[in-house]
Amino acid sequence: MKGCITDIQRFCVHDGPGIRTAVFLKGCPLHCRWCHNPETNSPRPQVRYIKSMCTLCGACTRICPCHTAENGVHAFNATGCTCCMRCTELCGYGALTVWGRYVQAESAVLAALADKPFYGTDGGITVTGGEPGAQPEFTVELLRLSKQYGLNTCLETSGCFAPDFLLSAAPHTDSILFDVKDGDPERLKRNTGQNMEQLMHNLKLADSLGMNYSVRSIIIRGVNDTPRDVMLLKRIKAVLPGCRQWSLFSYHSLGQSKLEQLGRTKKDSFSAVDAEKLKMLEGILNG
Repeated sequence: MKGCITDIQRFCVHDGPGIRTAVFLKGCPLHCRWCHNPETNSPRPQVRYIKSMCTLCGACTRICPCHTAENGVHAFNATGCTCCMRCTELCGYGALTVWGRYVQAESAVLAALADKPFYGTDGGITVTGGEPGAQPEFTVELLRLSKQYGLNTCLETSGCFAPDFLLSAAPHTDSILFDVKDGDPERLKRNTGQNMEQLMHNLKLADSLGMNYSVRSIIIRGVNDTPRDVMLLKRIKAVLPGCRQWSLFSYHSLGQSKLEQLGRTKKDSFSAVDAEKLKMLEGILNG
């Protein structure tokens, strides 16, 4: 079975327990304003422009209106891009490449299997994205094959999926990382497009199935960084007795540079919270 991925990253330490190989799937039904991985939003391969590799040869501008070169500056605007990939085929300098590729589930699992000597007792493979639930059959096949090869499996998800997906994935999943982006239903919908009722249903489903799951939340200055905001998360935590851990992380701006590579305009500006404030908020959540 084939699925679309952006990358297979080795030696990851923030995507589940131990050292892990993370398979990043393409496609996500959400539209988070602060998305850290915008290259995974679309379900299909996209054009990627790497400015430092461009020699301003002009080959792409002659065949595609998405590329322009004026006053010694190459601009890439993906509005109207059909992803025909002709520009990437013409670019001989590596400035224009394809972001995303189709792979067989078994080949992705074998890539993770090659790192098995480094996993120790806790590490393994993590299926992430994007949203793995957007490619449910491919994700379940990745998890099933991974268990067949003796790998520890972790699923990282926003919780935005049909319940049948979790029921199919559960027998092959050792742990889940849920990304809960906000505790305020209206703000969650406005900033991400996610429905709180669906999220809560899937969190409670994981709990009722007795799954090993943890929750993570990104804290963004001026968006969800007040004690009241964290109290909303704490109320959700209170109805999830099986939640092993709920961690808070500060926003980072890596996604903004990725937007430029995708030829998309940066619309919003967000800031991280400092370590001292994050620690204070964690005390409220877990106190």
